[in-house]
Amino acid sequence: MIPVLGGAPGDALREHATLEAEDAVERELPGFGAPLAEVYGYWKSLAWPGGAPSRADFDPMAIAGALPNVFLAAVEPEDYRFTVVGGRIEERLGGRFTRHRLAECEGLIDVERTRRDFDAMVRHPVPRLERLSGEWSRYEWRRFDRLMLPLVDGGRVAHILGVIDLCTEDRPPPVGYLLRDPPRL
Repeated sequence: MIPVLGGAPGDALREHATLEAEDAVERELPGFGAPLAEVYGYWKSLAWPGGAPSRADFDPMAIAGALPNVFLAAVEPEDYRFTVVGGRIEERLGGRFTRHRLAECEGLIDVERTRRDFDAMVRHPVPRLERLSGEWSRYEWRRFDRLMLPLVDGGRVAHILGVIDLCTEDRPPPVGYLLRDPPRL
């Protein structure tokens, strides 16, 4: 079941965890690529303190420079559906994702890992910034940076806004970087 945001006894704790995650992202973001910073800045401008913006607030043209690196996944009852996947992502991964359910992307991405990450975003809707290994990939890149941000509707995470920077060169992780697990609610 997808958690409902707002109005619950744990709201103050949830708001604290969200603000803590936002602080961590803002601290580490300078060590990552421009598309991640552009999307995070826009998302943050739409978010209310301790909360996430809605899908209706999100205008893709406001982040036009980052769109080739952006994905938007709808949270559906049985799976996730990629409603938008940027051209750079599809080109580098060698397949079409737009309008496909996550389960249909087997062989192009690590579906099991992505499902776990999406499920975690739905359970704990806080910004997530990660530097991940692409060693499982058959492509030239061996690492990718990913930012995932919740978009809510009706008090529930309805979409996951993501930015991916597939890296071919070795960029060392920022000093002190590790934001794998969000604060627990």
